[in-house]
Order: sequence, then C-alpha cells, then structure tokens
Amino acid sequence: MHALLHKLFCGYISPSPAFGEFFTAGDLARLKRYWPFPLSGIGGHRMGAWLGYEEVLKRELFYFTFLRNPLKRYLSHLNWQMHIKKRFGSPEEFIADDYFDNFQCYRIAGSRHAEKACAMLEERFAFTGLLEEYDRSLLLWRHALGRPDLDLRYQRENVKDYGAQTIRREDLTDRLWKKIEEKNAEDMALYEWVRRELFPRQEQAYGPGLEEDLVAFRQMNEGYSFPLSARWKRKASNVLLGRILQPFLGA
Repeated sequence: MHALLHKLFCGYISPSPAFGEFFTAGDLARLKRYWPFPLSGIGGHRMGAWLGYEEVLKRELFYFTFLRNPLKRYLSHLNWQMHIKKRFGSPEEFIADDYFDNFQCYRIAGSRHAEKACAMLEERFAFTGLLEEYDRSLLLWRHALGRPDLDLRYQRENVKDYGAQTIRREDLTDRLWKKIEEKNAEDMALYEWVRRELFPRQEQAYGPGLEEDLVAFRQMNEGYSFPLSARWKRKASNVLLGRILQPFLGA
C-alpha cells in the first residue's frame, strides 16, 4: 500500500519508526518546517488519528487503515520478529511479550480495547479496508476518497518467505494457540465488527457495479509492475526523510 501511495501522490511520505512509538503532532510540525515539498499524505504503522495532526496542517484529514485477520497477523509478526529482527529465540518468548497483544486495536486507537478502536474507526476514519479483500478494498477506498481518476494498479512487495523456518499454526501446540487467541481477543472482536458491519456499509455506499469493476480491475492489474519513476521517487523521499531529516530533527 505504501508503494501504491507513493505512486499516486507525489507528496506522500512514510516516516520510519525512528520517530518513536507514535508519530506525534509535534513530530509532524518539526518535519513540516523542514520538508522541502508540499505534503499530500503521511502513512505508517505509528500514525494516530487522535494525535492532532489537523491542528498542524490546518485542514481536515482523510484517515484510513487496513485490517488483517488478527491470528494470521500475529503469526506474521512472530515470524518477522524471530527471523528478521532476531529479537526472540522461540515462539514461546514472543507470545510471552504482552507488547504484541491486540496490536491492531493499539495502533488504531492507542488502546488495546475493541470498543475504543471501533469508536475511532466510526468517528475519525473515512475508510477501513481488509487485507483479505485487498482488491475490493482498493476500489472502495478510491470511491470513499472521491478520486475515480486514480490508477490503482499495483504489484505485491515485501512478501517474506522464511522457508523451513516459517512458524505455522501446525507448529504450535494447542496450548500455545489458545494463548494466542486469548491475547488477540480484542483484535478479533474489532476485525469481526468491521467484517460484518462496517465493510458491508462501505460496499453499499459504492453502489451497483462493484463486482463487475472488481473483475475488470483484476484483469488490468495482472502482470503490472510499478514504473521506475515511482520506485525512484519512493527511494529518494525515504532517503531524504530517514537518513537526513530524521537524524537532524533528533528523531
């Protein structure tokens, strides 16, 4: 999604985790002071719709996010932390760390409770997509944004394959799996609410023709690759932001 946003919006940036646990309004104000180009979008895991970015930018913002099945997301995070970040030596160590519990609620609302995350999506977010319905979500997102001209074609990126090292459901005992379910119960409640209530509302708002548009989009997207210009723009903005401005700003 980041790569697609970089392609679509020249002024889109994605601050790295070096800014801290959450990218605050103060971080945005400092960055805006030195960023040499107009901003048309900011994204990343550490954004927060409750942090007051509107006060810095002096305009309303279009907040959106994508949810993933919480149990699949948790396993993906487990593998990332074990095999890429090398922070944990076993699934048991990762599961024992409470920081990763109900992580989607936490990132959406700054709270690990589904009720608060649902309220945040209802009150502050203009769109919520589902990773399991990614292509459909893109069409709904474009409709909610009111930009039918946007070229949504994309290619998959950052697809990790850990080979024989991959930890799957069948590699875990029933006891560990039950623990994972317990540690993601709030995320599951959030996900099911979006899947049953919020997402269908967005489909209804799209109106007739969604299924036909989805078939047509998938045909157009088959074999698509991001243009080199979009790739270089993304790399250049990431270098400017991550290697020059963030250290300069003290992030």
